Amino acid sequence: MRLCFRFVLRLLLLLAPFAAAAGEPVRTDLKARVPGAATVTYLDLARQIVPDLARAEGAAWRGDTLDEAVARKLDLDTDWPDGFVIEHVEVIDLASAGPSRFIVLFDFGISNGDPAAPALLALYSAAGSIDTAPRLRDVLNVGFDRDTGFPRDAMQPLDPQSQLIVVSNGHWNSQQAYGDLTLVLAGPGGLRTIDDVMTFSETFCGLRRTQEPRISVRKEGSVPMAAIRVDVLLRDEPVRERCSERTAARRDRTITVTYRWNKVSGRYEPDSKALEKLASENEKRF
Repeated sequence: MRLCFRFVLRLLLLLAPFAAAAGEPVRTDLKARVPGAATVTYLDLARQIVPDLARAEGAAWRGDTLDEAVARKLDLDTDWPDGFVIEHVEVIDLASAGPSRFIVLFDFGISNGDPAAPALLALYSAAGSIDTAPRLRDVLNVGFDRDTGFPRDAMQPLDPQSQLIVVSNGHWNSQQAYGDLTLVLAGPGGLRTIDDVMTFSETFCGLRRTQEPRISVRKEGSVPMAAIRVDVLLRDEPVRERCSERTAARRDRTITVTYRWNKVSGRYEPDSKALEKLASENEKRF
């Protein structure tokens, strides 16, 4: 009985970082143990990417050198004079693809506000031994702005072995908000970027003009991979305040683009260029 209790306790400790529902992002301390590994922490995984990470002020860790293999794969420099700074990671359990696969988001610029520092999305599979570090299967640089993280519904299954992972980037100032959602396919072969959804919201005197993206997946007929639907709601909301000049409100409208799996090309392809047009229009207003 005592041996059984110890086994169950150890199992619970190993699975603790994934206590949330499968697919729900979990923010985790770097010193937390990796699920399926008795002695390996997320700090160990981070040091596989930035080997010279050392304790900095508070909860932060800082390093200046990117692993050569990772730098070569991502076409990045190995030496970073401004440094990498990280305090925590965000983790997604890919339970639909088996309990041994998970995603980790390492944002190396969140603490120092450096938008040039990469935020790396890493795909891991658990090793055969609980004393061995999980295997890094693939990595993407998804850090395109100051604030990088997982939005709501960051993981949605596309088929029994593949998932859609959504990463959000953005920043805002007093009158403008810049957003970017990166759609990533996490499959048996690794990670692949599907597309980027760029949005731009701004405030005028007496008017708030917003662009609200929504991502959903749906099965269509006998196609093995679910389709990915992107809806961007363009909304003008009047604000009661005194203005010498008012911007006229426009009618609400929704831009919809559906990405479907092309078996021949082995990629997701959009059914229109409406999102590209929106991005181009937004850039003219920056």
